[in-house]
Amino acid sequence: MPDFFASIYSEFGSRTSGRCFLFAILTATRSGTARAAKWEQINFDAKEWVIPPEQLKMSSNGALIVPLADPVIEWLLSWRPENASGLLFPGPKGKILSDSMVSRIIALSCKKDHNWLDEAQSLKTMKTVRPTLHGCARATFRTWAQDDTLGNDKRFDPRIAELCLHHKVKDIYNGAYERNQSFLRRREMMQAWADYCFSKKRKVSKE
Repeated sequence: MPDFFASIYSEFGSRTSGRCFLFAILTATRSGTARAAKWEQINFDAKEWVIPPEQLKMSSNGALIVPLADPVIEWLLSWRPENASGLLFPGPKGKILSDSMVSRIIALSCKKDHNWLDEAQSLKTMKTVRPTLHGCARATFRTWAQDDTLGNDKRFDPRIAELCLHHKVKDIYNGAYERNQSFLRRREMMQAWADYCFSKKRKVSKE
């Protein structure tokens, strides 16, 4: 992921579609959710992205507050327009980007002589399988959360990872715990994930 993220950032980080691609990875959100993100939903002081239920696939789970890590806030501020309002990633005529405009970033990157592969799926099917945005932003995030060979030395609580992905998690507190301690743990997890994604990018920038 760090190598992949640094490459996409370098080659497509100035494009609206490229930024949307990176934002989805950094927030572990679906393409549609990221593409519909608005500046008004970003609380820079609290370092949060408040996503309304209608913008989420699992709208029945309610709104989602995504803790935004320090490098994500810095990155957003680096290209935020003056008097920013409306979509973070406006497409043609100011409308929401199409899914294909964002998902094709991987194909465009592969055309630049990058041989990005979904190794797990390639081994499983015995065919060349390219990664997808959904796989990068969510499946890779979920795997990283439990696998310390991927740069995560904490092996985060599976329950916290599920909450970050906006999956329904039942507990004896009927969600009360989720509104309190779990948010602190989610912030810790999203900070670690962003640091991991940006790790190669930061090394490049210092050279």
